[in-house]
Amino acid sequence: MSLTVSTRVEHEILPAPGARLRLKVAKTGLFSGRKHIFSFPRFRGVVRFDSDRPADSSVELEIDARALVVEDDWVSGKDRAKIKEYTEQQMLDVARHPTLRFASSAVQAAGNRVRVTGALTVRGISRPVEVSVLFREASAEGLVLEGDAIFPMTQFGLTPPSAAFGAIGTRDEMEFEFVLTTRPRGGAAERD
Repeated sequence: MSLTVSTRVEHEILPAPGARLRLKVAKTGLFSGRKHIFSFPRFRGVVRFDSDRPADSSVELEIDARALVVEDDWVSGKDRAKIKEYTEQQMLDVARHPTLRFASSAVQAAGNRVRVTGALTVRGISRPVEVSVLFREASAEGLVLEGDAIFPMTQFGLTPPSAAFGAIGTRDEMEFEFVLTTRPRGGAAERD
């Protein structure tokens, strides 16, 4: 019987130059073709990455929903402020739920990417989502995680906003995209 030795490194995910977390929501009706773009500049997390056995890897991420930034360049500053207020108070309820969370439950190799399945928690409601992630080495020590996921907002008990008797609306589908950088935590690899 052979003994397989695997090296698994634990990495921290922290804001860094070039990192981004964005949520995009497409408009319907009169604003069809436009998207609300929300970014989240404050987040932290942990990746336990095993390049030899990706299935033994895991990801945990916490996003500060109170740091939401509305990036829409097609509306006025006044309207951006209204969109931000509505999103914080009505959609995300950041006063009671200041954090969005993702915790993986399975990691599967899928070509040059990995498919990460886990629970996303929005407004205290956790639902399974699948995220496609590309892991790249940024340096001898750090990683870059680039990926995306699409899921319906109704899955989290959210109603797509509409106005003007439905002439202006929002699709149910939310698109989450990210580029995250990591650095090793503690510098030592775990030996299994």
